[in-house]
Amino acid sequence: MELGLYGNNKTDAYEKGQKTGIKEKLAKINYLKASYFVLMFFSSRIILPGGIMPFGLAFFAAEYLDRAHALPTVIVLSAAALSPETMPAVFRCCVSIVLFSVAARRWEIGKAPLSKGIVMSICAFLAGFIQKVGGGISLYDVSVLIFESGILIISVYLFSGAKSVFFGGGDTKSYGAQDMICISAFLSLSLIGLGLPHVLGFDPNCFFCALLLLALAYKNPAATGAVAGVIIGLIYGFYEGNMSFILSAFALSAVFCGFFGKFGRAAAALSFITAYSLAAYNSLSLLSFLLMLEAVTLASLTFILLPEKALRPFAFVSEKRRSYADKLRELTFMDITDSANAIHDVAEIFESVSENRLLGTEAAVSGFFEKTARRICDDCPRKNTCWRHEFHRTYTSFYVLLQLCEKNGRASRADIPDELLTKCQRRDNLCDAVNNMFEVYKTDKLWESRVNDSRIMLSKQLMCISDRLLKTAGRVKSPGAFDSFKESSLSMYLSEQGIKTERIYAVNNRIIIILDKGETDALLVDGAVSRCLGYECRTVKRLGNVLYLAPAPGLKIKVGKAAKNKNDNPLSGDSSSCMFVDGNKYFMALSDGMGSGERAGRDSRAAVTIASKMLAAGFDIENTVSMINSVLVLKSAETSFATLDMAIIDLKRGVASFYKSGAAASFIKRGENVFPVSSASLPSGSLPGADIENSSHKIKEGDVIFMVSDGVTSAGAARISEIISKMDISSPDEMAMKLLNKAAALGANIISDDMTVLAASVGKAG
Repeated sequence: MELGLYGNNKTDAYEKGQKTGIKEKLAKINYLKASYFVLMFFSSRIILPGGIMPFGLAFFAAEYLDRAHALPTVIVLSAAALSPETMPAVFRCCVSIVLFSVAARRWEIGKAPLSKGIVMSICAFLAGFIQKVGGGISLYDVSVLIFESGILIISVYLFSGAKSVFFGGGDTKSYGAQDMICISAFLSLSLIGLGLPHVLGFDPNCFFCALLLLALAYKNPAATGAVAGVIIGLIYGFYEGNMSFILSAFALSAVFCGFFGKFGRAAAALSFITAYSLAAYNSLSLLSFLLMLEAVTLASLTFILLPEKALRPFAFVSEKRRSYADKLRELTFMDITDSANAIHDVAEIFESVSENRLLGTEAAVSGFFEKTARRICDDCPRKNTCWRHEFHRTYTSFYVLLQLCEKNGRASRADIPDELLTKCQRRDNLCDAVNNMFEVYKTDKLWESRVNDSRIMLSKQLMCISDRLLKTAGRVKSPGAFDSFKESSLSMYLSEQGIKTERIYAVNNRIIIILDKGETDALLVDGAVSRCLGYECRTVKRLGNVLYLAPAPGLKIKVGKAAKNKNDNPLSGDSSSCMFVDGNKYFMALSDGMGSGERAGRDSRAAVTIASKMLAAGFDIENTVSMINSVLVLKSAETSFATLDMAIIDLKRGVASFYKSGAAASFIKRGENVFPVSSASLPSGSLPGADIENSSHKIKEGDVIFMVSDGVTSAGAARISEIISKMDISSPDEMAMKLLNKAAALGANIISDDMTVLAASVGKAG
């Protein structure tokens, strides 16, 4: 016996290969898609009163222009039309299809379901009219044809939707209530198309429709399950001639099944039977009630016994399906992320092309020598001797002269090397030419350096924007959970309190209230929201008629300010800002511009305004300081800088974080103890890169935070600490004024610099 590779002999191998081939072919069959054409066959067989058969025509229109389905569609519809009970309608169907094909090609209707439905309805009406005219047509016949046309338009749309479910890849997140309408209509029509007769009063159509509804209501969200109940009840009720009862009974049963389905299949089936019984008890005779209850009960028992695998295909809609808002959010996230990455790439390009050719580099020195030599030596008779035959000696002499210019600022006759002095015929003009070119050289280097710094600054600004866009994209992608119950409760309560609102959002423990037109006090809204929710809330930000509220933290803060201008100047060089940021955090900023008066005030106001705006917009503190520094560096050709003193007080955690850029010391008073917070950093705008120092300190009830400009600490931080330690606790305004007056007294009340004090007292909320 000859042995084979895959068995005991060639015959075994052949048989095994045949079996494997059959299994592979069966495995390749998509049974869900194949079942679509089987269901199409049964749906197409339905004949409605008046002898109309619209569903086969609707399927033909729905499948029009789909070449992949052309052959199976023709086979299925032909088989359905050639059954004995459908023969009378075959002629009209054929004429309708011919007219539709001609019209569709003539006007190129495309794949839109509505367009195909309208064209097919017109063609079916004309075909029916032609058929009826020969034997006489009545008003009833016309009404039946109009009814058929209406059903055709609806059916084409429904079958197109059902087709997208069967051939759409099975992503349940993309299906919604509209798809449930389509699939429910398609499946229920297919069941009725079976044409099963009643057996001893038992209605198999009721059994199968109830079983279908149980599967759809159980495997899908309650709302979409109710939609299935309405559609199946509508179609089955129309077929049975008892639409009002069956529609209401199926809809109620689907709602109960979907609601109690979370407790298991038995609970879903029992609730389905109960709801159906409630709807039927007073609507049917006892015999009809018992017969329908029998069918529903058998369907429920069958539903319980079915394996989970059999119910899985009926899960058409996910609880977490992607709604229009989800898709829009995803597209927005992608758009913002792409923009942020593009800006980041541009920033890196700016940084990479930045050059910093400092004094003394080979290229710069060569350029200096070339320009100087061209100015002095171009028409000199010894040019070739000096720069060709004695190039090395001449180059060395000029290099020494350049070094002396760089060291002393200018070159004199005494600085000219002896070798160059003895052979140069224009020694008297040499120093002037070198000094003039050196001034040009320095100016070029200065502006080259500033342009290079500008590129770096712009790169950092773009990086800041890119980082902020990425944070925004993260919030767009995961916005948090919206509390609809809280939103509706607040809307009702605020309306009762006479506060008119347009919209209210409750997300991530934050409340956003868009007020109706008109001025409304934020404190009034805070009180109403606090009473409604049962805990204290307060407005942390207001933009026009939009209020942002957050739960009040464990601590609260009150701020006072006192200031004196240098020599009673009407304009101060100091600027300050205080506000809530990010709900539980309070922001304080104090800036002192270089000098005093209008220009200093302009720089300090720019620093404080940028800090406030950027932090309110969600930028982090590092990017904010970097942006302020770049603005001050680039604002003018002259030197311009401002100190920046910022504190972010987290009232929930009880932590004060200080960020200082050239600022004077701050102080934390706790009883008689004073803790200075100092820094050795340089002011913003003094260097291309931001120089900032930060530190964090625990705070508690009763603490007072003092932030001062350098005009206050001119007598020394130790003296100010001593004054603060002896100060009694009072209102923030009074404490700020006391410290200001004491500091002024240390300088004999001669105000030689602008003086500003911010005092923030920390207390317990409530």
